[in-house]
Amino acid sequence: MSDARILRAAVLAAALVLAGVANTWAATVRVTVSPPDAAQQIKLSSPLADETLLDPVAAPTNDIQLPSPNGDLPDRRSIFVKWSDGSQSDFPIVLTSALGSRRFDLYFVRPPGPSPLPTLADVQRECNIARPTSIEAAFRAYYMCRNYALAVEQDSRWFPIHRVAIAGWFIANYALYTRFPPLSPYGFDPELADRLREAIALVKDNKYRADKLSPMRVADFERALRELADEPVRAAGLVPQLIQDGQFATADRLNRLALDAFDAADAKAVITSYGVNRSLLMGNQSLIDSLIANQPGSPPL
Repeated sequence: MSDARILRAAVLAAALVLAGVANTWAATVRVTVSPPDAAQQIKLSSPLADETLLDPVAAPTNDIQLPSPNGDLPDRRSIFVKWSDGSQSDFPIVLTSALGSRRFDLYFVRPPGPSPLPTLADVQRECNIARPTSIEAAFRAYYMCRNYALAVEQDSRWFPIHRVAIAGWFIANYALYTRFPPLSPYGFDPELADRLREAIALVKDNKYRADKLSPMRVADFERALRELADEPVRAAGLVPQLIQDGQFATADRLNRLALDAFDAADAKAVITSYGVNRSLLMGNQSLIDSLIANQPGSPPL
């Protein structure tokens, strides 16, 4: 997020605004379902009533235009598929106007039913993984390992079968969450985050040694949770694109939130992880203030 890049973006944005060029910011999601004949509806979670995106689901893969984000902040929703057996599969997404009209892919896999319970061999086959090699592979591991973890944790919490499932669930979700920096459209499952916190607490309370929770890696869990907490700072990386698109008010809101979050965070860790420092954010803010002040119809400072 260099000063030169922001300056070039600002020049282009000013030209677009003066020329009256309109932008649309409705991203498209390409949804692939498996098995295709079992999917009935595709929906988007909303605060008051879920929005139906596709009904019926007539093809294995469908391009669906998403609604524009609500407001300036990243809009956290879930897309879910309702299956013919009454179950559903969901995945968290993060909508931002910086996505523009770009397309991203989602894969939904209907996991096995609740019985019979999976064996350790079942879980190891799906969840004993390194970083997934593709988005599709990450989604498959996400759904399968999440399903296994939830199925076995009541009777086998933190047993090897549960730990393997949690590790695979984490590796899959984290690969998607970090795939497109600074802020991926793929979100982080809050149920998974709860289990990461629980595993970290087991070590801090001396109930387990970190090496006894293998294949879970508590240090990786801690890093992921820090990145979740630092999302407002990372969101400042969207500022150049927002300026380029002429979205000065949104850039202003995100940059101010990043400044507030930066001052409250461990500044050294933020600089090391994201290359963001307060001087850069202040430079962003000066530029954004200037661009807003010079928009037609802006009140004098």
